[in-house]
Amino acid sequence: MAKQTGERDSPIRVARYLRGLDFPADKDQLLEHATVHQADDEVIETLARLPDVTYHSMDEVMKGYGQLH
Repeated sequence: MAKQTGERDSPIRVARYLRGLDFPADKDQLLEHATVHQADDEVIETLARLPDVTYHSMDEVMKGYGQLH
């Protein structure tokens, strides 16, 4: 059985690829940081779906993530 969307882009996986990111950061900076740190396609796709705002902390990123699921 194929994995459901969301299993491979868990908040822990998303946060792992954003470790070390300086805040505030906009969505493009999140995507760039995750790409540089070799995030997989599922994580990149999740970050691309986040609201296009400036994030001031990882908590704000996780709140945006929560709105997607």
